[in-house]
Amino acid sequence: MGLFQNVMNSLRLFNKNEVYDLDQFVEKFLLQSTEWDRARLYDAISKRQTGLLLHARQSIEPFIVDTADKFMSREVFITGSSQFDTVRTAFDLISRERGVDLSDATLIDVGANIGVISIPTIARGLCARAIAIEPTPSTCRLLRANVALNGLESQFTIYQVALSDREGEALFELSDDNTGDNRLSIDAVDNAYNEASRPKISVPLKRFDNLLPDIDATICVIWIDVQGFEGFVLAGASAVLKNKPPLVLEFWPYGMRRTKSFPLLMKALDGYDRYCVLFSTLGVETAVFRPTADLNNLWDSVAPLADEPTQTMDILVL
Repeated sequence: MGLFQNVMNSLRLFNKNEVYDLDQFVEKFLLQSTEWDRARLYDAISKRQTGLLLHARQSIEPFIVDTADKFMSREVFITGSSQFDTVRTAFDLISRERGVDLSDATLIDVGANIGVISIPTIARGLCARAIAIEPTPSTCRLLRANVALNGLESQFTIYQVALSDREGEALFELSDDNTGDNRLSIDAVDNAYNEASRPKISVPLKRFDNLLPDIDATICVIWIDVQGFEGFVLAGASAVLKNKPPLVLEFWPYGMRRTKSFPLLMKALDGYDRYCVLFSTLGVETAVFRPTADLNNLWDSVAPLADEPTQTMDILVL
């Protein structure tokens, strides 16, 4: 019987809600495996038992991941990281363009998920501390677990809230297979991901400036990935934006069209000088700075691709 089948047979002995430590059950498999092998393992486990928690240790930083997540958690399990090349590029560009040392800075991670951006950023010394903001209760629990697993509790502050341009409560919709696509719920024509039928919960809603009134914006980096609501987050951050902290934003045509957030985004970025694309699935040139006003041209060029909801990019604004 092959090693892969032995692993699967071992996992069948356990209840689905336990946390399986891969050190004990599949470490030998992982040490001998390729990324393709790990993809097979993750997909087989996920197909058999969604909602299983796995201890993934292919990277410098270990993570607990949820097999219900077919996207970010799967990538972390297979490759050991998610988006860290983009993080490294962003920090190199900020240091070069602003002439600053970020090693004593604060990373503010809005839409932190399970910590795939903030944990390696702090663990590898790119920033000194992190404020992680994640509204989904189950995902926030995994975020707290992963921060503890990596021994970073003293360097993290975690808030289980959603950020927007107002305060109160809001409905929050949950994806059944992508924890990175949980988001504030709105009525919209676009329903490429069956948004209308998603389960919904109520989450607290805060304005950035009210949640973090004392943040030193002169020595921080703000990273926002909130599925098209970036403009709403920034609309609630007018006080902190006066000091023009570096911003890394997801620029997702489908989500931005659905939320009608692009005008809010451009208004919030008034006074910022330039931007560059860090990552793109749209064939847009990366790491080349352009005037911030040119984001209007970028939006005009990619807005028609909102009908292809998998297309996205990350931008750095300075």
